[in-house]
Amino acid sequence: MRKILLGALFLAGTAGSAMAAEAIKYNYFELGYNYLDLSGSNHADGFYVDGAFDLSRHFYLGGYYSDLSPNRGRGGLDRYGAKLGFHTGLTGITDFYSELKLGQFESRFDDSFSYGAFVGTRTTFNPHFELITKAGYTEVDKANDGYFEAGVKGLFKISRAHAFTAEFESLDGDLGANVGFRFMF
Repeated sequence: MRKILLGALFLAGTAGSAMAAEAIKYNYFELGYNYLDLSGSNHADGFYVDGAFDLSRHFYLGGYYSDLSPNRGRGGLDRYGAKLGFHTGLTGITDFYSELKLGQFESRFDDSFSYGAFVGTRTTFNPHFELITKAGYTEVDKANDGYFEAGVKGLFKISRAHAFTAEFESLDGDLGANVGFRFMF
C-alpha cells in the first residue's frame, strides 16, 4: 500500500511539473500602467504595451512601447523597440531566457538610439502563478552611459490565456513598478 501511495504521489508531482512547464508561454500581448520614482520627489507614469511570439522552439521576437510623463515639468519619455530572445528549460518548471533589445528613446529634448542585453528566469510554481526575474544593461547612444536594470514580475493567471501582472524594478537605483493584463496565446 505504501509503494502504491508513493508511486501515485510521484506521478502526481511529475504531472504537475509537466503541466507547469507547459504554462510558460512566450506568445503574449500585455497592456498596463507604469510608474517610475525619480530622484527626489519627482516621478513619471504612463502606459505600456509589450508583446512577443515564438519564432521556433527556442527563439522569440517581440516589441514594446511605453509612454512616461513626469509629474513636474513638460515633456515625457517614449520608449519603443524590438527584442529578440532565446529560452531553454533549466528544470521542469523553470526556463532560462536572454534578450537583445534595440530601441529608441524620444524625449522633449533629444532622441536617442538604445541597445541592451538581459538575462533571467521564468518559473511556474503552480498553474496560477509564474515568477519572472530579469537583470541587464541598456546603453543609450547620446547619453554618457547607460543604465543597469533588475526586476521581478509576477503573473497571476486567471485562466490559461489571461493573467494579471505586477512588477517591481530598479533602473540604476530609481525604483519602478507596473501593473498590467496579459493575454497569452
